[in-house]
Amino acid sequence: MSVVKKFVIYGPVDSLKRLNKAVIEGTSPQYTFVSDRNSSLCYVDVCVYEEHQKLLNSSISVTLVMEYNGKEVNVEIISTGGRMGFRGSIPSDEQSIFDSVTDFVIDFSRRLGLTMQEMAPKSIEAEQ
Repeated sequence: MSVVKKFVIYGPVDSLKRLNKAVIEGTSPQYTFVSDRNSSLCYVDVCVYEEHQKLLNSSISVTLVMEYNGKEVNVEIISTGGRMGFRGSIPSDEQSIFDSVTDFVIDFSRRLGLTMQEMAPKSIEAEQ
């Protein structure tokens, strides 16, 4: 099962620069790549989160890519793994790692007063 969410976040430059660092500190990913911020105005941060569900014997991997280009932050959240159907049912009281990372990005952006626009996923037919 694969889920992709894309956002473009607009706002003041100072707030946009704080977003990447705050998301990394607030969500504590297992793996992080932070590009060099001193040499250029554009940088990319990549975070990888993993969650193992013992009852279902499956794991979910979430990759978060945040790209700052000087005037906006492009956020892409990709979830892979897990199970679907009867055996892959997740109890409703548990929040998945994908939902918690997505909610953190949305909530933090709103707290800073940033404008967030969700991009519709491209269909496979449109790309060909």
